[in-house]
Amino acid sequence: YNFMSVMNLNTDEMMEGPFIKDTLFGTWENPQQGICPSGWHVPTVSEWMTLGKAVGAECEDENQTSFPDCSGGIVKLRSTCGWEYDSDGNEDIATNESGFALLPVSNTDGPELFPNGRRAYVWTSTAKYCNYCANNQALAYHIFATTGKDWFRVDEGILLVRGRSLRCVKD
Repeated sequence: YNFMSVMNLNTDEMMEGPFIKDTLFGTWENPQQGICPSGWHVPTVSEWMTLGKAVGAECEDENQTSFPDCSGGIVKLRSTCGWEYDSDGNEDIATNESGFALLPVSNTDGPELFPNGRRAYVWTSTAKYCNYCANNQALAYHIFATTGKDWFRVDEGILLVRGRSLRCVKD
């Protein structure tokens, strides 16, 4: 999904800077239903940090850094299948002890698809107004995890061209 689809917005809404700047975005804590079923919502960055802490990870404070990460314990969230060997040829270290079963997914950039068994990319509902972006008035944040590593990190993606997965959270 691209971010507009996840948040159930159309292109015109995304291109209206005041709507983005003043209404929808600006904080780490911004749960939105988006395309999730009734009673569920697209998780915030804060909720992903809470999930990391629940499996024993040490997580940076999302209010203190632009791209927080969680280290240690994240292998408990990752599926034990689907992940390719790391770049050194080592098997993935996922245990999925939590039952969350985070899977690696492909990455998209516009019409291009980049098959990937080494990274998971999952949208958050967190985004920010972007006054320096050409043709895009906002950036959205996603979580990514990499094969062979016991962490996940927050990163930003350009709204109109990136495709990511979605995991909904029960209200």
